[in-house]
Amino acid sequence: MEKRAWLFCRVGGGHEHDGKEILAQQERKLLDYCAEQGLRVAGSTAAIGTGREELEKLVDEGIAHDSFDVLVSASISRLGRNIMDVLSTAHKLEENGIGLCLVKEGICTMPVHENDVEMGGLAL
Repeated sequence: MEKRAWLFCRVGGGHEHDGKEILAQQERKLLDYCAEQGLRVAGSTAAIGTGREELEKLVDEGIAHDSFDVLVSASISRLGRNIMDVLSTAHKLEENGIGLCLVKEGICTMPVHENDVEMGGLAL
């Protein structure tokens, strides 16, 4: 079964004049990544600034509505600057069977089904 991906793009504050172009570049990169990995893009969220509120809302609504199987972002830095916040988000996703792909770092954690036995692992 094809996995559903949700893209999360973010640029920091101070990019008000070129933020939309940077977000568009991130989205194109993530769309290419999903196509290479055989992920169907279910939607995307873009944020300028910390993006913390947008990310929390995305994760909560994604879980509540079963909107996606994997959250895809360009880099761990797009999820936040505080490692505890990033780990909290990753843990919440994992607890709900949702993977996390960080393209720059080459990390993708999501449930892998092999012979109908679910296993956790890295999938790239």
